[in-house]
Amino acid sequence: MNKKMTAAILGLSTVLAAGAASADSSGGFYTRGRVLKVEPVFETVRVNRPEEQCWDERVPVRGRPNSGYRSHTPAIAGAIIGGVLGHQIGSGSGRDWATAGGALLGSSVGRDAYASSRYPPSSSYVVERRCDRVDHFENQRELVGYRVKYEYDGRTFWTRTNEDPGKWVEVKVDVHASKTPYR
Repeated sequence: MNKKMTAAILGLSTVLAAGAASADSSGGFYTRGRVLKVEPVFETVRVNRPEEQCWDERVPVRGRPNSGYRSHTPAIAGAIIGGVLGHQIGSGSGRDWATAGGALLGSSVGRDAYASSRYPPSSSYVVERRCDRVDHFENQRELVGYRVKYEYDGRTFWTRTNEDPGKWVEVKVDVHASKTPYR
């Protein structure tokens, strides 16, 4: 082969290899179209902006104050009265059980009566800080993409992109043979 023929084959191989690099397996290829117009596309979304709201609230003090001295006299007096009543009600071998049960019940009643008279349930209050989370929903416009008008091969097309394409947009051209014969 002569040198001109070898150079021509080498040049043609280079052009074909370069064309194959931008083509895909379906027979299409990538090129670019000139951007004519770009319009941002927005959507309205609901956004939650939670907020903590706090307030002061009066609450009753529960339980006994820690005063130190606690008298056992009401419990003892209740046990004696309950034991006597239980002894009067019981008979035979059940009398001992009735006396013991009356003493226990009387002790409990005496203690509770003394505590409720000395420490009424809502005699004092304290102020406590209370907080709750409150949801606040707002409508907000969010940019979701771009509607792009472009020109390729003398024709005008529209597409949607995630980013502003600038002056040029990448175009995939897919070429297929027609099923009708060419005339």
